[in-house]
Amino acid sequence: KPFCINFCDIDDYMREKKVRLKKQLHERINKEYDERDEPTNKLKIYIMHEAIVSNIYGVHGKCGLPFWGSVVTRGNKKNGITYPRGYPINIAPTNYLETHLKQAFYISYLQMWNFGHFLTETASALYPILGKKKTEPSLKNIPILINGSTFIQNFQIEKLINFLNISKDQIFVIDDNSPSIQVETLFMSTPTHINRSFVSTQHSKIVKKLVKKLIKTNSADFQYSHDSGVKQEHYAGKLYISRSKLSSNQRKLHKEDLLEKHLQALGWEIYHPQLHSLQSQISTYEASTFICGSEGSAFHLLYAINTINIKRVILLSKKIRNNFTLQFKAQKINFKAINCLIIDDESSKEATNRDVGITNNLSIKQLSLMINRCTF
Repeated sequence: KPFCINFCDIDDYMREKKVRLKKQLHERINKEYDERDEPTNKLKIYIMHEAIVSNIYGVHGKCGLPFWGSVVTRGNKKNGITYPRGYPINIAPTNYLETHLKQAFYISYLQMWNFGHFLTETASALYPILGKKKTEPSLKNIPILINGSTFIQNFQIEKLINFLNISKDQIFVIDDNSPSIQVETLFMSTPTHINRSFVSTQHSKIVKKLVKKLIKTNSADFQYSHDSGVKQEHYAGKLYISRSKLSSNQRKLHKEDLLEKHLQALGWEIYHPQLHSLQSQISTYEASTFICGSEGSAFHLLYAINTINIKRVILLSKKIRNNFTLQFKAQKINFKAINCLIIDDESSKEATNRDVGITNNLSIKQLSLMINRCTF
């Protein structure tokens, strides 16, 4: 069924939440106010009136105050809210700008290169402009605004243009060398995925639409290369998603090859998703009964599958609660998180790609048996 989008006026919402206080209190609000809109499983669109989009990340009103919900956040009150693209700050008040649009759509987060972030935060930011269903707003040809000069990369914009199959003229990139834009009515999606905090039950529908578009357009950016030496049959039964053949700069699990040998002896198939097309991966996961692996973006592709045949997903993880467990709960997938991974402090890779190992109190054989017991 096509998903429907409800409109939500951000001005009215902020009034209802009692956060539109007088201007002289704004500095204290920025320091002390750590609330934000409560996430919801309903798909909504923020509507910001007389909005200013400048080279400063986020969206502002004419008075120079930021629309609080226009910046990406991660986490929540319990585990700490962070602002990966920057904390909302004020800009100089503006009465009128020469560059003026009647309507536009604002993208608060864009990551076209990292597959995991593409299926999570980017999908959350793009979904209103993906569809053509009659039940959805007509946003297909609307001007698209992106700002925040620190994070804008030309190749990301090019990938977005190719993916959406739109003209370059439809994209407005506001950086240090371009003028600010005033928009009478600016639209923005409400998040369906918030890292470390929330996953909407609707997000799976969004990713299915996103991946369908990827496959249809045969996007080279995310279609993995096909190795003719790898059989393309659809595995059933017990499937282990391996990272052992990923490139050396990606996160590895120490002694994973030994774990794979123990699992093979217990009847598990070892699967390397990067050797298969997206469609082949989806078909393989849909035909599997049990799926296991260490945390990684491959699990986010489960958003795009029919989960009816899956009895359980077994996740090897650093924490019991993370983005993947939030995903499985939203998809109503039965899962078991085995908290057995530790970060390799000696790894020289970037933070998110640092290698991991198995906790010292657990042998590889013990872990393989623990995994297999989860199938009983």
